[in-house]
Amino acid sequence: MAETKKQKQTEAQTELFKLTENIDNLRQYATAVDKIMQLVDLTSSSTKTWTVFSKDNLRSYLQNPYSANSQTNLRNLAKFLYTLSFPLRRIINYFASLPDFSMYKVNLDFSLI
Repeated sequence: MAETKKQKQTEAQTELFKLTENIDNLRQYATAVDKIMQLVDLTSSSTKTWTVFSKDNLRSYLQNPYSANSQTNLRNLAKFLYTLSFPLRRIINYFASLPDFSMYKVNLDFSLI
């Protein structure tokens, strides 16, 4: 009889422990959601719009690439193509991940001077 009381007590304690763990997890989840909601501004209703670029537009941008208008349009075109074209994205990411061997170490021996 004493063992059944102990078993019931340990079962109740483990049940209580599990419930407190769940409550702690829910509190952590609630604080994380609160932090995320602070980052997101639900009152702003901004939408992304894409400009359609034609070959003629590209030619005109490339004729004078140093003008401020052409530079912004070329950047927007690059962002658009990066988003639209998966093979282009793969090529850009491949070249970006290549190591740059332009830096090298030079050992100088000043004992000869």
